[in-house]
Amino acid sequence: LWSCLLPPSALTVWSEVLLKLEVGEVGITWASLHTSINEDDPGFTAAQCLLMLAADIFIYAAATWYLDNVLPKDWGVVQPWYFPLQPSYWIPTKPLRMSPSHTDLVSALDSSASSASAFDAAPADCPVNKVAI
Repeated sequence: LWSCLLPPSALTVWSEVLLKLEVGEVGITWASLHTSINEDDPGFTAAQCLLMLAADIFIYAAATWYLDNVLPKDWGVVQPWYFPLQPSYWIPTKPLRMSPSHTDLVSALDSSASSASAFDAAPADCPVNKVAI
């Protein structure tokens, strides 16, 4: 069961279960999902393989999240190795900076659009295409 923590191993075991059930002309259905492929040794069932593949998703997602926060990179803040244990990570203590309201942005755009100094002059060596309506 532990070998299925690696996705390639889980897929290999899944294909073995699938192959043996297809050769036995049973196939994988809801009725045969928990059927063992070997009567003497319970081994893996198709349901166990699918369960381990689903567990792999959560395990590797958690590892990616953790390593993305801990390993140094060109941008961002590197967290200490114990950052998930800090309450400050889960509950921010600083108040978030509020963005300006929509009306403030519209009025700022209207006032800057009315002044000609807000725009650069057109380059002299670049022809200006005028569209006739």
